[in-house]
Amino acid sequence: MARIDQILEERNGRITNHELAQILNYDSSYIGRIVKKATGKSLFKYSMTFTMAAAETMLCSTQMSISQITEKLHFSNRAHFYKVFDQYYHMTPKQYQENYETKPLTSKKPYTDFYSCTWLFNLSSLLFFT
Repeated sequence: MARIDQILEERNGRITNHELAQILNYDSSYIGRIVKKATGKSLFKYSMTFTMAAAETMLCSTQMSISQITEKLHFSNRAHFYKVFDQYYHMTPKQYQENYETKPLTSKKPYTDFYSCTWLFNLSSLLFFT
């Protein structure tokens, strides 16, 4: 799974089962079973967590527009990106940018970084809104 995670991270989660199988020299159905067994999710759903982590990083640590992020992450259009982002974060990408403090991330994995935007927002919520 570590190699699969590495590939998904390098590609911002945007890879098909067939492409991943070719890179790893395995059958695509075997790759799907490995991911499902290890994570409980299909490869598509698991890879989307990497895509959303990349979106979070771009929203927090770059000056890229939402349209640029949508294009870079290979979403078909902004509406689709907004819909998927809302499913993960329960707000629009614009609301996320406005509500979360921007701070450079120190890790390649934003979802495990001590200084991630989510962590900063949760801390500030505890300090200022209780």
